[in-house]
Amino acid sequence: MHVRTFARSLALSLFLMPAAASAQHDHASHAFAADAKEAFTATPAFAPDGTAVISAGYDLTVRIWPADGGAATVVTLPAPLSSIAVAADGEIVAGAANGNAFFLSAGGEL
Repeated sequence: MHVRTFARSLALSLFLMPAAASAQHDHASHAFAADAKEAFTATPAFAPDGTAVISAGYDLTVRIWPADGGAATVVTLPAPLSSIAVAADGEIVAGAANGNAFFLSAGGEL
């Protein structure tokens, strides 16, 4: 699936997310906000099943924050990251500032 389709899907899911699902992300959003102070991070994305918030940053990392407040899974990639999107099946696409794209599983494996 094309990255543009992922981005549209993400935007639609954010606008159409019910209030209950939004409340579920509240705790993970606080953890994400604390992390964002340490390094420039791209816009966060929500896992389609509501279990995680995913961020990408110029510090070369993708962070997968569990919505229940557990510790983030951190994956280091070889280039600064400028965008992040999540497919309906949970696959993560991280766009690098150098034009490359990295595809990760929902658990963070390349």
